[in-house]
Amino acid sequence: MLDGGNFIRKHDVTFMCEKIFSQNPTLSKERIIHTLKQSLNLKHIVFLPRLAYDRYAHSDSMVRFINKDHVLINDFSLENVQFFEKLHTALKDFNVTKMSYSKEFMQKYKWGAYLNFLEFDKVVFVPTYDIDEDEMVLNFLQNIYKNKQIIGIYLKPIIKKGDALHCISANILQ
Repeated sequence: MLDGGNFIRKHDVTFMCEKIFSQNPTLSKERIIHTLKQSLNLKHIVFLPRLAYDRYAHSDSMVRFINKDHVLINDFSLENVQFFEKLHTALKDFNVTKMSYSKEFMQKYKWGAYLNFLEFDKVVFVPTYDIDEDEMVLNFLQNIYKNKQIIGIYLKPIIKKGDALHCISANILQ
């Protein structure tokens, strides 16, 4: 069993939260890894830790590719230093850029659904909250994805339920 929000892929590398092992208790860890690599033509799977309060434990709210060797992550250091350290350790083979938020944002929303975007060849659709933080994040993402148009889409009602754009659509950019 694998839910789409727990699958971020770029070429032959993918990120997924280690919850996949508990979701498939009748299969060994080795069998799960082998099946995923073979079925999806993957060379490398990076397993990410699970944030305690995240009921979905989707990798698409933690990390996104900038390119094959460079990733963008939510800066969890403001809310959970231990989790942030585990995440950083899991990503040791990548250049990491952190997307940080204001203290007020973190107190109110905990995590940034902004990373839960849909990326296409020429455009990135970013979930937004209709708050001041949106503009800062959209500008930040425009500086990261310079050759793409960044478009915000109001999704606060869906974000409140724990999802955002990638979770509800699960696009996979190869």
